[in-house]
Amino acid sequence: MHSSSLLTYLNDHLAGSVAAVQLLDHLIETRTDWSDKTFFEHLKVEIQADQETLRRIISVAGSEPLIRKAAAWIMEKFGWLKLELSNTHELGLLESLEALHLGITGKRALWQALAKAKPLLGVDEIDYQRLIARAELQADLVNRRRLDAAAATLR
Repeated sequence: MHSSSLLTYLNDHLAGSVAAVQLLDHLIETRTDWSDKTFFEHLKVEIQADQETLRRIISVAGSEPLIRKAAAWIMEKFGWLKLELSNTHELGLLESLEALHLGITGKRALWQALAKAKPLLGVDEIDYQRLIARAELQADLVNRRRLDAAAATLR
């Protein structure tokens, strides 16, 4: 992958993770159920850890353009406007969980792609298999909550 393509790819994923953390902050702040808050807080910690790994890879590959961070912030704000205008609070939770699930699935794809390109990146100390497994577990846990939210919202 050309270095500018690599940086674009990495920064797109970083922007997505920034939006995911902001979405999780909102869920932590607005959910009243303690188990929801705990779940989202734990997920946020893991996503931030993955974000730091991604930042390390970006620092080896090049830089982190601020435009991507700004784009993530803007996308997150528009997304929350839509979620806040949803018919019910539970529909917003369902849509949030779907967005998180899609993002985590994309993160797993990122780790898989980077594992395949590992010899080209110059970042050998990263355990991509562990990152892939963690993303798979996160996706499974979020999907279970998503399906519970769908059952409660769409009946």
